[in-house]
Amino acid sequence: MSDNLRVIKTIRGERAIKAAKDMGLKLLELKAEVSDEFKVKYKKLQHRKTGEIITIGDFREGNGSEWKTLVNWTSRNPSKFFSPYAAYVIPKDLKKGECVLINDVITNHVSGRWNQGDVYRLSKSEATWTGEDFYIDVSSYAIGDFIG
Repeated sequence: MSDNLRVIKTIRGERAIKAAKDMGLKLLELKAEVSDEFKVKYKKLQHRKTGEIITIGDFREGNGSEWKTLVNWTSRNPSKFFSPYAAYVIPKDLKKGECVLINDVITNHVSGRWNQGDVYRLSKSEATWTGEDFYIDVSSYAIGDFIG
C-alpha cells in the first residue's frame, strides 16, 4: 500500500454524473450492481436492568441472561447503493499502466470472509489503469479470511 498514489474520485447518482459530463470531465461509467453475496450478521439486545440497547455481530457475544433479544440473528447487505449509476473521474493525464488508489470501488470484489458467515465487500483498492478500465488489485486492501 502506497500513500503517494493518485486518488481516483468516484461519483454516484445520475444527476452527479450528468453534472460531471457537463463540466467536461472524463468519466468511466459503470453500473453499481448489488450482489447478494455480501452480508453482515447482527443481533439486537437490550440489557434487562439498564435498558441499554446494543447490536452485536459475533455469535460468542451477548449470551448472558442479563440480555433480552430484540432482533434475533439476521443479516443485511451493506453493499446496497442509493443508485445503480456510478463513474470514476479519469484525470486527463492518467497514463496507461499507472497505479492509483480508488477510495470507493464500484465493482464487486470480496475483501474477506468470516467463518461465522459474514462476507465483506472491497470498498477501497489500488488499481492499474489499462487505458480503458481499471484492473482492481483486490489484495492491496483485502481484509482476508478469518476465524473466530
